[in-house]
Amino acid sequence: MNLENFFTPASVAVIGASRNPQKIGYGILKNIIEGQFKGKIYPVNPQAQEILNFPSFAKIADIQPLPDLAIIALPASLVLDTVLESAKANIKNFIIISAGFKEVGPEGATREKDLAKIVTEYNLNVLGPNCLGFINTHHLLNASFASTSPLKGGIAFASQSGALCTAVLDWAAKGILGFSYFVSLGNKIGISEIDLLELWENDANVSCIALYLEGIKDGRRFLHATQRISLKKPIIIISPGFSQEAQNAISSHTGSIATESQTLTTVFSQAGLIHAKNLEDLFDDMTVFANAKLPGGRN
Repeated sequence: MNLENFFTPASVAVIGASRNPQKIGYGILKNIIEGQFKGKIYPVNPQAQEILNFPSFAKIADIQPLPDLAIIALPASLVLDTVLESAKANIKNFIIISAGFKEVGPEGATREKDLAKIVTEYNLNVLGPNCLGFINTHHLLNASFASTSPLKGGIAFASQSGALCTAVLDWAAKGILGFSYFVSLGNKIGISEIDLLELWENDANVSCIALYLEGIKDGRRFLHATQRISLKKPIIIISPGFSQEAQNAISSHTGSIATESQTLTTVFSQAGLIHAKNLEDLFDDMTVFANAKLPGGRN
């Protein structure tokens, strides 16, 4: 998966941008502008001519040249047609903020399966759906509807939980540590924790990686990535409620068998991960490892 332009776009479109401060599309556009993003910004809303002093477009295909990244903040019922229309116009990178997919039941699950077919057919890079978006502090891009933005630094954080993402952002707002990335993974229809690990492996702006995961998409690939990358950069994981299935997915590729007595700490240790048992542990570990260099040597 080529994410080179995804997290460092030269232009961003907000589909569902709004003049109403109560709407998510307003908050996202406002964050991009106030974050002093240096690229082109395009609101997309057929009902508006101008939003926050930027000309608004009726549809994304009207924008030339096409934006590198499209952020969708629309009702779930409109998402599939919007993604399909945008994909046909040759847009490749999407953040789908919209909720209303597998997290809401059978109807949403069907909608998500149909969305996945479009993603596969057009070879799209998609973050979400049902996510907050992302923040790349070194690129001056807050492509999220989070109410706060962290200081620039070396911690890259990704979370499946929007609530936990918000909690970490609130903590980061105290100015204790700096962050390079905040990524809300959402339902992981496309971009996963493994894609982020591989992206951050050689990113000079990332010195420490922290993850909140409720499950993993590919146990073998995850293990290979964490064992390799943890030799270069510390990887902290917090995982309340991490399923036995997910534990088994990791341990099945470590040559060991997950048993009832096997703790998450053991499983994660085999994968080269530092296990934070709660938020306090996570904050402590990030504080310790953010600026620390990993010891040299074979061990």
